[in-house]
Amino acid sequence: MIYEDYYSIENGYFYNAEQDKLTQADSSPIQSLSLSLTCRQVASEVRGLAFRTNTITFSTSHSQRTQEAAAVLHATVGEVMHQKHIMIYSLVSQLLTRDMAELAAKAYPQFASVFDDWTPQSDIPILYRKNFHCGEAPSVWIDFKHHILDLMSKHPLFGKRASAITRLWGPDIEYYTLQANDASSRPYFIPGFIHDVLKLVSKHVLAVTRALIIPRLWGSDSVCRATQLTRTSPKPWVIPDPVELKRLAHIVDVEPTLPFYEPKTKYTYSAASNALRFLRTLPDALRSEIRSLTLLEDHESVAYAKCHGRGFIGLCQSNPKLRVKRVVSLWQNAFPVTPEKKMDYILASQYPEYMYNVVSDPLLSKHISKALGAWMAETMALPSLGMPEGSYRLVFDGAPTLQHTSDVFKVVQRDIAWQSALDEAYSRGLLPAPSWLERRLRVGYLYEGLPNFVQKLSDEESLITCNFDPGLPFDVAEMLEEHRTWTMSDWTRNWDTHEPREYETEAPLAPWHTIRYQRIFD
Repeated sequence: MIYEDYYSIENGYFYNAEQDKLTQADSSPIQSLSLSLTCRQVASEVRGLAFRTNTITFSTSHSQRTQEAAAVLHATVGEVMHQKHIMIYSLVSQLLTRDMAELAAKAYPQFASVFDDWTPQSDIPILYRKNFHCGEAPSVWIDFKHHILDLMSKHPLFGKRASAITRLWGPDIEYYTLQANDASSRPYFIPGFIHDVLKLVSKHVLAVTRALIIPRLWGSDSVCRATQLTRTSPKPWVIPDPVELKRLAHIVDVEPTLPFYEPKTKYTYSAASNALRFLRTLPDALRSEIRSLTLLEDHESVAYAKCHGRGFIGLCQSNPKLRVKRVVSLWQNAFPVTPEKKMDYILASQYPEYMYNVVSDPLLSKHISKALGAWMAETMALPSLGMPEGSYRLVFDGAPTLQHTSDVFKVVQRDIAWQSALDEAYSRGLLPAPSWLERRLRVGYLYEGLPNFVQKLSDEESLITCNFDPGLPFDVAEMLEEHRTWTMSDWTRNWDTHEPREYETEAPLAPWHTIRYQRIFD
């Protein structure tokens, strides 16, 4: 008991990413650790006690020292997904067999209906739909697609067919020209005026590229590279060492230059990634003594940070007493910027005269539920991936304006009620029952099971909680009665009628556009 009192520190330990060591809350050294150095008997009696009695808190981190590596990691993870996406798009109709589809459905039963009505040698367009994850955790949907690619890689014709994919082994002009015909999906680094030019000349550029450029750039190692890419699956939550990062980046031709790296952009590691990197450096015996981790996700981070909780599954399995609390700041991290405004922010970071384009940018209601839903969907998936019950918890942090956050969260309550109302309308026969896939494609559908999880946010024992009042759920029966004469077209057309349609911050927070700008750009 005396030793526990001595080692217990108010607020526990904090991880300093720049110095790669633990400190006290005020960044001062942890003096109590010196006791274990006094004699062997004391060292034996207190071994691991410091970790058993203190919570260790990790935050996001950004520095000039890690800036380039974080950018390369972010780009590499994205490029691996993108290039595998191209391979799947190009090969499904050629190589996917009925046996492969059955194996994929068995491995991922939540997506088995993707193969409904599919026949071999035909396409599966839903696998390539942009910003669509079939109502499940985005990272799990990506795993499913990559599993399909793994299965196809065992086909005897895989090497030959994969090496013929011009969009992989030559410059990806086709990708950019196809994107140019879809304003909503253009790459973030293509400004609007360039996008318009690409749209006008896309057909000519693609024809010339195919005829003159790509054949000259194909390498004799394309079969080897296809196999190598298929076997490459970097875990987004792992910060690799420099040698491994260089190896991964080389596979997908990522370099610390534009468009993969822009020096004025902040590339931040998530608190989860920092914690996992630190924990890997500890001896197994010492790591098993840790009882409590707090992850403060207070800034937007690289490599799809929403799924980084998956990195703690193995740790929690091997250490049943470990408890991980991941706290996500809504205002500094989870609330989304208007997608159409991203290019304006980038231009403003380069040219101050463009700042006027972002000054009027508010937090739009129509984007809130999808953004927060992705965080919740990734957390909801953890138990099915092996996370022990009670080991992990996600906390939405509405500080410093808790009441205002509660007001904003009414948008989520309204949107999940809309999803529930649609399901009830199908069940009652008020609307024609859609197919499994049609339901997930419709406007108003967010994520499977999301309404139930939002209703449990006030339960401190729930997998997902919040530190503000999430408000009361909307009355689904009342919503249905009010709109009982609506057709499906009416429901679709009226989904984006939120009131209010936009929000601003409240003091002491800076204006919304300022927060967004400062958390991404220097």
